[in-house]
Amino acid sequence: MSTVYLLLPILILLILPVAMLALRVVRPRFLSFWFLGTVGVLLAFPLIVASRTQLPIAVQLTNWQPESWLPGGPTLVLDELNWPFVLALAALVLAFFLSEVVRAERADWPSWASSLVITAIGLIGVLSGNLLTVVMSWAAIDAAELVILFSQTLGNAARERILAGFLARIAGIFLVIYAALESTGPSVLLTEIDSLQSGSWILILAIGLRLGILPLQLPLMSSQPAHRSLGTMLRL
Repeated sequence: MSTVYLLLPILILLILPVAMLALRVVRPRFLSFWFLGTVGVLLAFPLIVASRTQLPIAVQLTNWQPESWLPGGPTLVLDELNWPFVLALAALVLAFFLSEVVRAERADWPSWASSLVITAIGLIGVLSGNLLTVVMSWAAIDAAELVILFSQTLGNAARERILAGFLARIAGIFLVIYAALESTGPSVLLTEIDSLQSGSWILILAIGLRLGILPLQLPLMSSQPAHRSLGTMLRL
């Protein structure tokens, strides 16, 4: 039963964008996207608040194949350490939708759907119980951000900067994986990220790429979507 508090908010936030897209295709004149998104977030937020009474919660999503190479899989863990961050993310997306009430009639469903997707993947990242889940959530966030920024950016020069930043972050992911494998082998992917050797120059380089510090000509804030609130959520 406790797993409901962990998985259901994420599922709600992921299903809502799919529902928005389906409504856009089936009923092009549908204008209540803001209401739909707000109701979904209002359903997810109390579940996250109530999950405080069920701590700790751990769920293994799937088993990696082959098991002889990696006997485990992506795992989500909610405990007293990451619960405040999960609550903060949920509060952020709730505030985002409540502040959008003045724009509800404009039916800016792409921005609202994007914010839900980013929040859901962000929750997975915060809830990651091992390095494997962290890496997978990073890759998912990077892919979602690339699609969002490309859809809201015009001009080849701007898109080239976005793509270069995406490739730099993906390179950071591969360096983290390499640092993990160099540490103790594939089994380290099933441990927490702080189990890696923090002084490794490979890990330091990976962090620089992930945070947008490197390359120096690609600052983290160089490419922002037209929607200011969505841009804030992407950066967070």
